[in-house]
Amino acid sequence: MMKKQRNIKLFVRRVFISDEFDEDLVPRYMSFVKGVVDSADLPLNVSREILQQSRVTRSINKTLVSRTIQMLSDMKGKEDRSDFDTFWDNFSRNIKLGVIEDQENKEKLAELVKFYSSKSTE
Repeated sequence: MMKKQRNIKLFVRRVFISDEFDEDLVPRYMSFVKGVVDSADLPLNVSREILQQSRVTRSINKTLVSRTIQMLSDMKGKEDRSDFDTFWDNFSRNIKLGVIEDQENKEKLAELVKFYSSKSTE
């Protein structure tokens, strides 16, 4: 049995709460995102039920998604696109899945997608 990776660590007022809330904080297609979330708005005795119903969690989710997409757009817009090309080689499936699953950010994600075609020289 494969152990689930825990990429997002949740802190409340600099107190570690858990690292088991990945699916509540970022969508499935952004499983490559690793980081720390520190919120002053959540209670210290946070539970899964509180997180699922919390508007703060939805706000954190939107912020993480928008910042990740913005960071990827910035990487793609640079003259030296080697960082984005490396990212694309490793996580292209995730972004393509995001275009399908995330209707709210579909257009932004579609701008990041690269496909081979008969007209491409590479």
